[in-house]
Amino acid sequence: MNRSRGAGVFDNRESIAATRLSRSFQREMLMEALTAAKKPRRFQFGLRAFLIGVTLMALALAASIAVLRPWYVDRGKIETLKNFNAQVFTEPRGQFLLRQFIGDTFSKRSIYLHLNDPRVDDNLMKQLGPMQHIEVLSIKSPNLSDIGLEELANWPNLRSLNLVDTKVTDSAIMSLRKLHPNLKLVESRQSEP
Repeated sequence: MNRSRGAGVFDNRESIAATRLSRSFQREMLMEALTAAKKPRRFQFGLRAFLIGVTLMALALAASIAVLRPWYVDRGKIETLKNFNAQVFTEPRGQFLLRQFIGDTFSKRSIYLHLNDPRVDDNLMKQLGPMQHIEVLSIKSPNLSDIGLEELANWPNLRSLNLVDTKVTDSAIMSLRKLHPNLKLVESRQSEP
């Protein structure tokens, strides 16, 4: 019996020593982990940082597409109109400080458009669709009628319209003014024969 009791005590002493060793080992491991945590980690990113970066890049791309797409589409339409003797005048638009920083090259918008060609008709106006940046439009064409004029209601920034030698009636001009409240000046005249 004593032997078993002694063996039990011996086993108990061994387990106490093992516990003491494991506690000191745990302390050492904890100290190593703390000192390793204090060292700066360079170029080590987590998944959250990666996802935030991807989200910011997607937002920047979406914003640039939203800003540049209308400009790009208008440029394509103006290149098409150059086949119809179109005269286009540009002006820098946008934030003044941003233009000072990057220059006026990227901020130039086609503002004034003058079409002087008998090929400008109702079908061409339908094909063009709305032009985002045109503010002043002048058309001289005997083939433009009320149907082509209705297409101008979709031009969001149109402020001034000058029609010369067209088939546009006064009632069509009045309906355009109702549909397009930003349109301030509309002039329609027939040249002398």
